[in-house]
Amino acid sequence: MSYSTNVGYFPQNATKSSTVAHEFGHYLSYIALLNHYNQSKMNFVRTADADMLYKISEDFNNGDFSYYIINQAYRKYLDSYSSISFNDFREMISKYAIAKDTSGNYIYDETIAEAFHDCYLNKDNASIPSKLIVEVLVSYL
Repeated sequence: MSYSTNVGYFPQNATKSSTVAHEFGHYLSYIALLNHYNQSKMNFVRTADADMLYKISEDFNNGDFSYYIINQAYRKYLDSYSSISFNDFREMISKYAIAKDTSGNYIYDETIAEAFHDCYLNKDNASIPSKLIVEVLVSYL
């Protein structure tokens, strides 16, 4: 963990136990996604819910809503700070915040989880992108 933190793969001050905060960030992102689709159920067990299940699953797999959250935070950043690329904005959190899947596609939900992880660990000293992403995330909770 200390090596990964020192090379920027994880946010500063990360520990084995703080990775629970990262995973909780995924949970909050999922709740925000459900709220975005006006769904209060965390699971779908009725056939009548199948269309919504597929819609939410597809969004989650593609990272569409996660991208939307990050992009809102990015635009807030551009309004108040210097102009940087979308990926540089995300990489200010950690290198894991710009993780890709085996097909080479960005996993935007990892950016959200890392932002939450950074805010949990570093509170006021978290990166500005992390704070902005969590602010947008909270608006959907």
